[in-house]
Formats: sequence, structure tokens, C-alpha cells
Amino acid sequence: MLKLYGSAFSRASIVKWYLEELAIPYEFVTLDMQAGEHRQDGFCR
Repeated sequence: MLKLYGSAFSRASIVKWYLEELAIPYEFVTLDMQAGEHRQDGFCR
């Protein structure tokens, strides 16, 4: 299953919409971008 990381108002919503349209199963993991969760060690190169 795919994991899609993003926030309610991020560009991930576009990908989420495509996944819904194509009926592809996924898990949406909400991140708090303002708190910098996307900059934690697990998400950086």
C-alpha cells in the first residue's frame, strides 16, 4: 500500500485526488508543516 505524506493544504491533495479517482489504495499521513515535521530525519535526504 502507498503512503502519501502531506498536510490538508499541501500539494499532496492533488495526488490524493488522483489516487481516489483511480481507486488506488493508499494511506494518508498528515504532517504538521508549520511545526517542521517534514524536516525530521526520516524525511530528509
